[in-house]
Amino acid sequence: TIAAGYSFRAVNMKNMYLDLNIGPGYNKATTSLEEIEEGETLLASAAYNWEISESARFTQNLSYQAATFNNLSMSETSLGTKISS
Repeated sequence: TIAAGYSFRAVNMKNMYLDLNIGPGYNKATTSLEEIEEGETLLASAAYNWEISESARFTQNLSYQAATFNNLSMSETSLGTKISS
């Protein structure tokens, strides 16, 4: 896969940020049946991070790839905490 695009920080606050990315690309892949699939693709992603408190953080990452032969989406969510005694 090769891609170019535009990225920017849509939200930039003391305790949170949101980064957005989008752009066109070209993808070439071999299937499990040894067939070659290739074509244009559109890539988009978002990364959100929120420092809820000194001991808690929420993170959400999303990505999407739309190709002429296949679509792929991924989502990752986490909530991290620090536990002290």
